[in-house]
Amino acid sequence: MINNPVLRKELLLRFRMRQPTPTRIGLGLLITLGLGWMYWAGMSRLLSDASPAAGRDAWMVAIWIQYLIICLVAPSLTANAITQEKEQQTWEMLVFTRLQPAEIVLGKLLARLVTVGLILGICLPFTLFSWLHAAQGGPASPSFISPWQFGIAYLVMLLSALFFATLSLFLSLALKRTLYVIVLAYVLVIGVLCIGTALITALLSSIVQDYNLFDHSPLMWFNPIRLIWAAMAPNEPGNSAVLLAGLFGYAAATLLLLAHMITRFPRFAHE
Repeated sequence: MINNPVLRKELLLRFRMRQPTPTRIGLGLLITLGLGWMYWAGMSRLLSDASPAAGRDAWMVAIWIQYLIICLVAPSLTANAITQEKEQQTWEMLVFTRLQPAEIVLGKLLARLVTVGLILGICLPFTLFSWLHAAQGGPASPSFISPWQFGIAYLVMLLSALFFATLSLFLSLALKRTLYVIVLAYVLVIGVLCIGTALITALLSSIVQDYNLFDHSPLMWFNPIRLIWAAMAPNEPGNSAVLLAGLFGYAAATLLLLAHMITRFPRFAHE
């Protein structure tokens, strides 16, 4: 995969700084100050409060922030992966190379997902520090976060980012304008998965007079907010089923979208 020319080209384009030097310096300072403030505020809070509960709270806030960033960023990462080629009239040249459909599709997808890896990597030191802080009380403490719980939270974030980016890439291959792809991708991820499933469940809950429907409704299994909440508290009743169904659903949908794009690539390519 590392020898994939599409992947190498996309990585070079993603990390090539085209902005003037003052702009690059300004962006660098802005990002550095933002990250510095985040780490300073978080670390100061943890160092001033030695209780494991403070570490658990900080860990949960860090996971929430990372996941919200993923929900907002991932759908846009691959929105122009194919439509930009079509708009710049370079798509035909790419299609008629000797590259296999899988090389083009996976190269575009993996190169764009590097941004998600950078986001998680930047936040990882603070997340680890918070996790270790929460573990001071030992397994008997109510604030203890097991390694399995830590890992499942990151698995949910990575799989969600992969699914959202794959969905947007599919739309980019099927549609002709980047704007249409961005709008439709956010409608599906934010409007349908995050908001739509919750609204429908709330409506059904009021109709059947079952106010615990949010805990066991199959619709909520695929709600990103419900899924990450279940990952942070996997031992609570009903959360194991949500995790299994949600992760399986996201993984299956990702594989189906990739298989459809690769097998039907000739039809998409000439539309």
